[in-house]
Amino acid sequence: MTEKSKKTICIISPGKNVYSETFIKAHIDLLPAKIFHLYGGYVPRFIDANKPIYSVLNRRYVLDRVFKLKVLRKPMDWIIKEDFKHFLQQNPVDAVLAEYGPVGVAVMDICEVLNIPLIAHFHGADAYDDQFLSTAGRKYPALFKKAEATIAVSRDMEKQLLRLGAIPSKLHYNPYGVNTDLFSEGDPASAPVHFTFVGRFTDKKAPHLLILVFYKVLGQIPDARLKMVGDGTLLEACKQLVQALGIEKSVDFLGVRPPSEVAELLRHSRAFVQHSVRTSSGDCEGTPNTVLEAGASGLPVIATRHAGICDVVLENETGLLVDEKDIGGMANHMVQLANDPVMASRLGSAARKRICSEFGLEKSINNLWDIINAVI
Repeated sequence: MTEKSKKTICIISPGKNVYSETFIKAHIDLLPAKIFHLYGGYVPRFIDANKPIYSVLNRRYVLDRVFKLKVLRKPMDWIIKEDFKHFLQQNPVDAVLAEYGPVGVAVMDICEVLNIPLIAHFHGADAYDDQFLSTAGRKYPALFKKAEATIAVSRDMEKQLLRLGAIPSKLHYNPYGVNTDLFSEGDPASAPVHFTFVGRFTDKKAPHLLILVFYKVLGQIPDARLKMVGDGTLLEACKQLVQALGIEKSVDFLGVRPPSEVAELLRHSRAFVQHSVRTSSGDCEGTPNTVLEAGASGLPVIATRHAGICDVVLENETGLLVDEKDIGGMANHMVQLANDPVMASRLGSAARKRICSEFGLEKSINNLWDIINAVI
């Protein structure tokens, strides 16, 4: 890992310690600089230890801003931006890393006024979904000009950002990395016929379609099990679907689990499965961290030809892929690995080698630091 520098970086993210955003936690914990982590919406309201930004400011200044807010009838967003600007003036930083495009849009003008280099890091829906593109996305061309660097986590996202107006010379591809010590090699050949899914229960990860796939698998492999880790808006619907299909005894909903438990679960699985799709609103994955974790664990990945998954999984070398919504094709692949543990072991071993070589956490963090350091 790069040695600790004397530089100070301000990382801004909408939330704090979101369980599915392990990539942001890695940036906070591992970048070799002093880190201010600000969070609480696109324009940040809090700093590090859950302190409001305004609490670190001069009380007279805050009261003055509140008074002006009442007199001028400014929106609350105005006072929050003023507090954020004053925070940066009182706590000089060498660069701002905006996690997600809309965060970059929210702070780009302040960074420009204060002459602080801005790096806009895109992650997924912020680059694809109509909801983002019709709101903050209208200002992406301005963001691409004002930011010193823009980061995409998949080759497909790289192309998408170029279509949206990203400047090629400022655009960088840097996929996530995985801790290959924590997610260590298992033995899928000796593991029971357990298929594991880890992720948010959202439309683009399509856990409901995965359940339909598994229902077909059970027709040929009655002792197979599907273990589903995570939470989200589709969780209850998925539970109801499992009940309606009468397969409750074969599907385990395990909720959110810490990384150490996920790693242990992966080491005792036959394969990792995920049926990601592009939604009707255009939403797509970036590069799913869980696919990297599965590969690092020596598991073959059975998934769809979707966004960054195609960057990670080499078809018939480290995993098996199908087109989106190909329920039958995915079921056939799962049955194939259920009946052929030797093949599962071969694919998993190759996956582990590829992840360690191309998608290690240290490599990802060092690449990100090189991008940040170059624009300071």
